[in-house]
Amino acid sequence: MIQCISVCQDCICLVDDGKLKYSGSSVDEVCLLELTRDLKYMGYLSGRSQESITMTTSDSGETTKFDILKVFPFTSDRKAMSIVVRGENGKKFVFTKGADSSMLKFSNQINCDKIINEVEDFASQGLRTLVFGYREL
Repeated sequence: MIQCISVCQDCICLVDDGKLKYSGSSVDEVCLLELTRDLKYMGYLSGRSQESITMTTSDSGETTKFDILKVFPFTSDRKAMSIVVRGENGKKFVFTKGADSSMLKFSNQINCDKIINEVEDFASQGLRTLVFGYREL
């Protein structure tokens, strides 16, 4: 999930007073990226250009780079954003995030009913929900 948050987004990275900050059109994306940045041991977005995304995966500064192959921006019809990337090992992945109504129909998980129940429980509490997914191509 942390890797999906860091890769499936369209924010830019800025350094302000020595601190890594993010800027983007979605407040939700910025907040999620700040969360992963503050939990450094899990990995966080440390760089992005039009061609690549870099994640720093530990406090030691170990990085992982993904080449951006295709971006499918969020649309109100699709209710999701996807990005196709190639990792340093040459493997290709698609990362997607979006509304449960659009994401769960693509799920091949056995426990999909359990996920739907959890999402409905969160929504009934007035919480916003976002579903993440990825697949190796």
